[in-house]
Amino acid sequence: MNSHDLKEIIKTLFGPFYKPVRDYVFGPFYGVISTLWDPSQNLFILYLLTSVVIALLVYKMNHANGKSLSLSNFWRYLAPKEIYTHKSALIDYKFFIVNAYVYKFLLGWTVLFSSQLLGGRVAALLSASFGKGPLWQPTMTAKISYTILIVMAFDLGSYVSHYLRHRIPLLWQFHKVHHSAEVLTPITTFRNHPIDDLVQALILPVFTGATAGIFGYLYPSGVTEYTIINLSVIIFFFHIINNLYHTHVWLSYGWKLNHVVISPCMHQIHHSSEKRHFDCNFAQIFAFWDYLGGTLYVPKDLENLRYGISNNEHVDFNSLWALYVLPFKKAFALFKSQ
Repeated sequence: MNSHDLKEIIKTLFGPFYKPVRDYVFGPFYGVISTLWDPSQNLFILYLLTSVVIALLVYKMNHANGKSLSLSNFWRYLAPKEIYTHKSALIDYKFFIVNAYVYKFLLGWTVLFSSQLLGGRVAALLSASFGKGPLWQPTMTAKISYTILIVMAFDLGSYVSHYLRHRIPLLWQFHKVHHSAEVLTPITTFRNHPIDDLVQALILPVFTGATAGIFGYLYPSGVTEYTIINLSVIIFFFHIINNLYHTHVWLSYGWKLNHVVISPCMHQIHHSSEKRHFDCNFAQIFAFWDYLGGTLYVPKDLENLRYGISNNEHVDFNSLWALYVLPFKKAFALFKSQ
């Protein structure tokens, strides 16, 4: 029996329910496990492996104390039981899977508001306002410029979105879900309330779409990014290190470079529950957005961090139910108090 025959048998068994079962029962679960071989996802196996290698170098330089490398000691450093079996981490694992189903039902329509669609509208608006563009042909300089500027636009949009979700009280109630994590693991990246992700999905295309639209107007035949495995070369290298953002592995790029690029330790500081660390380091890639916005915090040395929300509010987010429902309750209470 080949795969085609098996598929036909399954179709026969489920009858008219085959497509909804495929799309809404098996589809989200497949989406979870397929992150391991999807280069556009944080958990792509190559990114996980490179993060392990980088963590190994950090361990060798900062924690091995000149001794020969012990893989057992390194493993205890990389994946300590007290972090990866912590109640907060266990909730993250469940939330990651359940959210795949929630997003399938609730957020699929956001593709209607995409950077591609908005880019086309911006290019059309420019043509209507200024007439036909210069009809330039894409050159190497144009491709380099687009590769850099589209990622800068993405990161600026991410910065603005992140800033607003911290500073607007109503949005903060939903973003609290992410900050309620008491320990950080790569899965904490996905500890986001659907409303929180919805806000991000509506803001980011404004910035990337505007940039794509301007280039579409100037280069109507199209201009593309330089890519590695069909991913922007800049985003590719960002993903190589990105999994360390939500870990205990302290990696700093040094005082000067930390003012240009966000290092993993700077995002870990963003998760700190200490008052001196509040509302800092909002950008994902480029630290100069935080510098320009007055929200940059660059550590001079290793800092011992405690994660969560101030006043121990994170203890309220102690179940899947709380992660989904509590933000609505807090938002409603906030609305009533106005």
